[in-house]
Amino acid sequence: MAAITQRGKDPDGEWRTCYSIIMRPAPPQIAHIHDRVPLLLPSSLQSDWLTADGSRGLIDEALIAAASLDERIAAVARADDKGGDGMLF
Repeated sequence: MAAITQRGKDPDGEWRTCYSIIMRPAPPQIAHIHDRVPLLLPSSLQSDWLTADGSRGLIDEALIAAASLDERIAAVARADDKGGDGMLF
């Protein structure tokens, strides 16, 4: 999953690395469950993602590459394991 990081101080003044997972629109086969999914990076882009300067070009390349993985994303219903009567995805 693609993420961005930034150094910042917590409420106690300690330096921490903060991160956010980058999201994108969900592929059609799971859009009925949720409208977005994490940006999945193929292994061919992982090194560039970790070492590049975060240019718009790299982000666009990652979005295009992630779309090529859409057919591998699936959601399968399963019984609620918390004792409820609903289904989970």
